[in-house]
Amino acid sequence: SNRPLVATATAAGVSSTVIDYAYKTIGYTGLDHLWRSGSRSPGLLTSPSEASYVVRCVAAYEDWCKSHRVAPHIAITERGL
Repeated sequence: SNRPLVATATAAGVSSTVIDYAYKTIGYTGLDHLWRSGSRSPGLLTSPSEASYVVRCVAAYEDWCKSHRVAPHIAITERGL
């Protein structure tokens, strides 16, 4: 059918209008809060997905870790969260 679709993530082969989030800003805000609270090794728990929101969250987390000179710790669940 030719119905309009609005998505919050992109998917291969699907044409839609995407409402996106500021993953880097959101991620940095949360991670900066943890850092100010004393956490020096925050980790990321994520689902095994190629969805754009997962890819962007991981990228933001890795970028934050690099900027704070800490090793990233990423745990991927067996199934979606």
